Amino acid sequence: MSDAHKKQLAAIAVWVAVGVPVSLAAWIAATHLTNLDVVSACRGAGVCCMLILASSIVLPLLLKQPGEARLRGFVIFWFLMSAGFNLAWELPLVLFKSWITTLEVTRANLPFGIAWWSYTLSDTIYGSVTPFMVTIEITWLLANALAATGLLRLRRDQNSIGYLLLGVAGALQSYNAGLYIVANGVMDHYSNIPSGSALAQLLYWGFNLMWSSAAAVASVVSFRLLLSSARRSQ
Repeated sequence: MSDAHKKQLAAIAVWVAVGVPVSLAAWIAATHLTNLDVVSACRGAGVCCMLILASSIVLPLLLKQPGEARLRGFVIFWFLMSAGFNLAWELPLVLFKSWITTLEVTRANLPFGIAWWSYTLSDTIYGSVTPFMVTIEITWLLANALAATGLLRLRRDQNSIGYLLLGVAGALQSYNAGLYIVANGVMDHYSNIPSGSALAQLLYWGFNLMWSSAAAVASVVSFRLLLSSARRSQ
């Protein structure tokens, strides 16, 4: 991967690292400057963050780079972002469950809770941090651990084993996210999504389909790059 390509991917990472906090801060400010209710503000913030994350997933595929380099950049960026989101948002929700789930949803508490409320107020399973939700997150974390091993192999130019591990990790992630969607329907008939809110529906389906689809694409692309690597080594 060229230095220019690395800088482009780094710029996308900065876009996420800066864009998400700025978006959250803007919605916090909006609740103090207007009569916007807290729940609507959190859901609005969630939609903005979802769009930022979605754009960051797609952008690596649109960079002006050779075809295979773009695919490699997409795979690397997806798994790094997935791990970062796992560590920055999902893991704290599990580890600090007793604090986050009991934090009163008020304007005063927005700076502390909006990062999680932006989704959890649209999915009661995550809002309550149920054992099923914890299981889903632990298995996602295990898939990310496998992906981290694959990324390390790529860094050492061990492309075949690296892409194989990433392909498997992406498939596990996609299965994980897909299972969560299906299980919600089978067990709860999607009663975990608050009724009467179009934004709640958008956030639930948008986030979950985004994760499962992006992971599936990353898996397919990884296996495609594995085949290309195998052909060159013959």
